[in-house]
Amino acid sequence: MRNPPIPALPSEEDIQTLGWAQEALKESGDFLKAQPGYSRIAESLAAVLGTNNEALSRGLSRIRSNRVGKIASDLAALLTDIKPFWEFKTSNSRFDRNAEILGKLSTTWYYNRQIDMRFADALRYWICAGTSYIHQTFNTDLEDIDADAEDPRDVLPIRPSGYESIQSAAGVILRRERTVNYVKGLFPEKAHLIQADRDGAASTTGAGPTAQAYAALGTNLFQQALWGDAPERKLNKIPVVDLFTMYVRDDRINETSSDIMIGQFDRDGKPMNNWSYKVPPGQPLYPRKRCIQFTRTAMLYNSTSIYWHGMYPLSKLTLDPWPTTWLGKAPMWDLLPLQDAYDRALRAQDDILQKFAQPDVIADKNSISRAALGAINTRAAGQKFLQNGMVGKGITLQYPQLAGFEVAKQVIEMLREEMDNISGVRDMSQLLRLNQMPGGETIDKLQESMTPATSGRSRGMEAFVREFAKMLAFNFAQFYTMPMRLMALGPDGITPEDFDTDPGSFIPAHVHAGDYSRDGLITPEAMARGPLPKPDRAMEFMKQFAFHVAPSSLLASSEIQRKMLYLQLWRGGAVDTQTMLETMGVNNIQTIMDRLAAQQLTGLLGGQVSPAGRKASGQNAPRLVMKES
Repeated sequence: MRNPPIPALPSEEDIQTLGWAQEALKESGDFLKAQPGYSRIAESLAAVLGTNNEALSRGLSRIRSNRVGKIASDLAALLTDIKPFWEFKTSNSRFDRNAEILGKLSTTWYYNRQIDMRFADALRYWICAGTSYIHQTFNTDLEDIDADAEDPRDVLPIRPSGYESIQSAAGVILRRERTVNYVKGLFPEKAHLIQADRDGAASTTGAGPTAQAYAALGTNLFQQALWGDAPERKLNKIPVVDLFTMYVRDDRINETSSDIMIGQFDRDGKPMNNWSYKVPPGQPLYPRKRCIQFTRTAMLYNSTSIYWHGMYPLSKLTLDPWPTTWLGKAPMWDLLPLQDAYDRALRAQDDILQKFAQPDVIADKNSISRAALGAINTRAAGQKFLQNGMVGKGITLQYPQLAGFEVAKQVIEMLREEMDNISGVRDMSQLLRLNQMPGGETIDKLQESMTPATSGRSRGMEAFVREFAKMLAFNFAQFYTMPMRLMALGPDGITPEDFDTDPGSFIPAHVHAGDYSRDGLITPEAMARGPLPKPDRAMEFMKQFAFHVAPSSLLASSEIQRKMLYLQLWRGGAVDTQTMLETMGVNNIQTIMDRLAAQQLTGLLGGQVSPAGRKASGQNAPRLVMKES
């Protein structure tokens, strides 16, 4: 019987890199925990979920109203009410078709992958933590681009130089809690080095957000769901490990006299994927960032980042930024004290109502016995009691003062309004109430309704989407093949670049300025050399495009103004019918255009504006008005 192979020991380079990564992990973790408001993230999440129960006296009201939970849901809904308006522009008319394809691919992907739900998850983290992230990846299981919201406590920036974007940092570490067997399955050659950090599902200890959630529940989610608060048996413990993915700048160059292969290559020296490359002498080893995956005991991956865009694949969402803190300011932090006061006022009001329903009893001990007094229930109807009026004052009921109830009611209303105002829910709700606008007001009222806080958050969202869209355009160029574009857009997904000397690629075969003569023709030297590596061409080609977002235009409510503008331009003959229909969001435009053409040929005319009477101005949104005769 043959002996099993002896597992390989980690190399000296792996040991040194792992030690350096551990130091970076500790430094970035300490930096994040030192940020103002970090300690309030868990409290805010618990308040929204209603799990931060405080001990209350059983003899008094224990009523609660999770106002902050409703505000959080409203904010997330209002801020995800954004239009999927993806417009890439280029100053080079040669690539107008490419810009149009990028916009259509983005819109199709946004709908098919339900990215609005991922944006909503990111906004929920922002509400409680001040910052959140969207992690944009290529999902090998789906063979498509994917996006996930990340808990800001699991995204550890390494020495950031600014607060606006994660791209300003020297690196970033993403923490994911995974089962040990899952990680061993991803890296079977390193399985013997991977050790559990703690017990997962059956554990109530640990430092990560998941472990903190288990600790807050007292028992784990599976036990709560299956057996309630007093399980008769326990689940087996599941060992978990923290899997860390680090993206970092590495400015080292190839100091040898020969090419260095970075990535994965076959036996013939050919790259096995579109992110592996050869580095000539004197050139940077990691021009598009370095990626390191590790646990606390094992170095798992140490090579290039797979993404052509050369960015950290995380978009930072901070809608209320402040220069003195990385996290910014979360809406929930100002609401927590108000929520406490709100609950106290509700309980005071409830206590007063209870006193009305069951008022205090004052009895003379000479006229009624203690047993009879104890049997009195002033809330029950039809009770009868005997008392001796000759020897005492009898029984009287003590009702509370109504003034206390009215004061509590006013305090509750004041706190409700204050919470809506501070959070911005009231301001944003105004933008959605178009059907309540007086008939004489025009759509310009939308801009007047946008308060400074709403405008500021809209600008923050726009900055976030611009960075996200830039990554997305690169990822389409890298991962979407010509058949995938054909599947998504049909013939409209094909460009002339798909048929050049590097066929089937969204990236032109020759894109660098040095590849062309003054006459705009490809030089003989460039033709003889052939296309440069795709990542290099992609970096140059994508400089031709910019994602355009009009200021304060991202919210879907402000889209009404844009639609009214295009309607007026169409009525004035400044834009064509198809453009107007696209702006209005009408489906099946090509079918409509074909039917309109057939309708004109047959002489059957559709609805026309009557020459008699006053013409509609097109300035106000249509409203349904109910009138009584």
